[in-house]
Amino acid sequence: TGYRVYYGTTSRGYAQNRGSGLAAGSSTAFTATSLRKGVTYYFAVTSTDGQGGESAYSSEVSKLVQ
Repeated sequence: TGYRVYYGTTSRGYAQNRGSGLAAGSSTAFTATSLRKGVTYYFAVTSTDGQGGESAYSSEVSKLVQ
C-alpha cells in the first residue's frame, strides 16, 4: 500500500499515465524535482492497495514555481 503522485502543467493533465504515478511509498511528504521557474504545476495523489488497486485522484492543488 502507498501513494502515487501525479503532476503536470495543465489542470487534470498529468505527465504520468494513470497507474504510473511517481511512487511516494507510505510517506505523506513528497519533493518534486526538475520543475521550471515561472510555470504553474498541478498535483494530485492516489492511494494504492496490496492487490494493485488504485483510488481515484485526490483533489488537485497547484503551485507556481518561483
